[in-house]
Amino acid sequence: MLDFNALFTQAILQDAKTVAHDESGLKKQLVEIGRHESLMREVVLTRTIDNLLCYVSDLLGLVFKFRPEMMKSGEQERLDFILRFEDMDELRAALAEKRVEKLSFMGFRDLADYVREHMGFDLINGNADIERASLLVEMRNIFVHNRGVVGTVSARRFRSLEPLVGRPLSITHDELREERQFVENTVIDMDVRAIAKYGLPAKGVAEPPPHLIGP
Repeated sequence: MLDFNALFTQAILQDAKTVAHDESGLKKQLVEIGRHESLMREVVLTRTIDNLLCYVSDLLGLVFKFRPEMMKSGEQERLDFILRFEDMDELRAALAEKRVEKLSFMGFRDLADYVREHMGFDLINGNADIERASLLVEMRNIFVHNRGVVGTVSARRFRSLEPLVGRPLSITHDELREERQFVENTVIDMDVRAIAKYGLPAKGVAEPPPHLIGP
């Protein structure tokens, strides 16, 4: 497992060494970086969840491309939309893109329910882990859309956030590390199961160097 936090810190230190020309300059640079540590953790969490959501969208698009029968539903399309395409392949690709875009606006809980009900696939195994991922998505939304302050809407969705209404949301270094590992493990598990279930094309990925693999 990649230790992203160690890599992130290493990159910051390397940048600081480049900017600072002496020991005192380096210390000043590190102090300045420390002032923004909380913000950097928020950014890392946000990017982590963005990557998770992008992966899920890409995965669903791939499933619809290679298994178009997964798009079957009672929904109707306008005739003028259908007639824009010259052949069935183009139409299927457009329908897949349209379906993925629609699903991307769902909350993570609702999306997981939809995929389970309509596609017979669990994005994440276990209700507890679905709730954990859903909470992380909500935290991402709080940081991005509400300046990091917990609102009543978020508290209604997740009771664990109720005591934090009106207060800034924060995440510690250790919590960030744990949640990143959870997301990485979740994606790996999802990927392996989706490939096996839908017969998706896949290629091997080389293992990262040992010194970059975290516990």
